[in-house]
Amino acid sequence: MIDEMYPPQNRWEMKLDVAVSKSFSEKMDPKDIPDYPEVRQQYPDETRAIINMSLFKDMNESNKDEELEKVYRLIQFCREKGIKKYIIYIVYYEERLLKEKGRDIEVGPEYDDYRTHRISVTNKDAETVRTPKDLEKYLVEFPK
Repeated sequence: MIDEMYPPQNRWEMKLDVAVSKSFSEKMDPKDIPDYPEVRQQYPDETRAIINMSLFKDMNESNKDEELEKVYRLIQFCREKGIKKYIIYIVYYEERLLKEKGRDIEVGPEYDDYRTHRISVTNKDAETVRTPKDLEKYLVEFPK
């Protein structure tokens, strides 16, 4: 789904991770860890899905609604799959960065001037999200 919505040629970096609580880690036998769907079902409050992306995508008024729709779809996916705790964090960089520096650069503060927007939404934030438009308050524009 992420590849469909955020084509790899537009992605600079993507991390999909699962964090677990300390109490969860202490309960698990390292030699007998259940698979992720089982863990998510049995311990929904002790795991967190983390979706972190950096995109080469010019964000503007003409495509803002489309980008918010994509984040909304990610929230819907989490809801449908019963993922109780999650964070979605996306940073948009000017497409000219890709043209100027190429794909093989490392994400870092030296490219902060190319950042245009970010959106950060947690499961708590999403409790009040009913439409993509509701996500506008989580979209931040970086100062020029």
